[in-house]
Amino acid sequence: MFVSNNKKLKDMTIVAGLLTIGVFPLSALGYPHGSAIPDGGTYTFEARMNNQLLVNEKDAETVFNFDVGNWPYFDIYCQSYMNPGGVGNTGPDSGMTFDLMSTIPTSMQNPGYLNLNEYFDVKVEIQIGGRVGQKVTVPVKDMWNGGSDPIECRPPSVNSRDYGVELRTGSSGTITFRLKKPIINGITINQAELVQVFAKKGSPANGSTAYAPIPSTRVVLGAGIITVADECTINEGNPINIDFLDVANTSEQLNGINYAQPFKIPVKCTGGSFTTGDLNIKLSLLPGASGSADFNPDYFGTLKNGVKRTNLGIVVTDNVAGTLVKPNQAYQVPDFINNQGTWNLTAAPIAAPGSSVEEGEFTSTGTILAEFQ
Repeated sequence: MFVSNNKKLKDMTIVAGLLTIGVFPLSALGYPHGSAIPDGGTYTFEARMNNQLLVNEKDAETVFNFDVGNWPYFDIYCQSYMNPGGVGNTGPDSGMTFDLMSTIPTSMQNPGYLNLNEYFDVKVEIQIGGRVGQKVTVPVKDMWNGGSDPIECRPPSVNSRDYGVELRTGSSGTITFRLKKPIINGITINQAELVQVFAKKGSPANGSTAYAPIPSTRVVLGAGIITVADECTINEGNPINIDFLDVANTSEQLNGINYAQPFKIPVKCTGGSFTTGDLNIKLSLLPGASGSADFNPDYFGTLKNGVKRTNLGIVVTDNVAGTLVKPNQAYQVPDFINNQGTWNLTAAPIAAPGSSVEEGEFTSTGTILAEFQ
């Protein structure tokens, strides 16, 4: 048996958060005629999905791209001389042929995808070099690169050739995970081998060649955990501001009715437990630094330049029920559908009975709390 030996791979970089693992080469003894093996053994690309899920909805996709910065070198093993290929050369020794295999069954739900588990289908696309020059979807059997490879295997050979200059097959690709149904709370991702790439010199019509017993490239999914937290978004994450403009300063006019300003609190709850159906959602208004009003704990307090106004508060009422909304108390919000809805409220300034309020600006802050079960 003769071998065309190539240079030792020294550096390899993988982008997009993928890991690379080097495997010691096996002995050349027993490699079949025409088989191609990267110098240094199988190259393994590992993708991890730990909390990489961006959207917890059916058919949402999470995509990983990988690309080896320095393409691997390879060795071709031959028992007799093999002719070089070249552009337009369709001889049996021309080019390289690849077998892109996966032990994962094909998906019945998403064409072109593999059935990874209960929640995910996965599509693996591998770059094919040579005259093909594009990605193909796994699995593919006996994929020829078009015969543009001008390498020979001569017994004994002193040829040395960079695998990646023209033959880029297996050095880059795309992994797409598609969600088949929303995840509730979280799932464990088990390690899985997504694809193995086997290579040999020559076209598929060359019946004297065979693939090596070890792959040139592997793409695996690392074990991990994906958690989907319960989340309620209020007013799309933006603060709610209420401006009373200019108001009077006597209790007769600051009666909790005059100068009233309606405002809305839109709420949307998603993820985790909310994917199981409608939950019982309650909302509370928690006062900030202003606390509750000194003269009535059912009202929200106010500040002037950071100092509490003891005789001025804010009264909040529910527009639909017409009832008072007290600080720190949870309320059932009507008309919530699919764990989302809007709380319609009104706020108005109110002064302590018989008092006159000092002139100047006043502020009141608070936090909206969502509770569910």
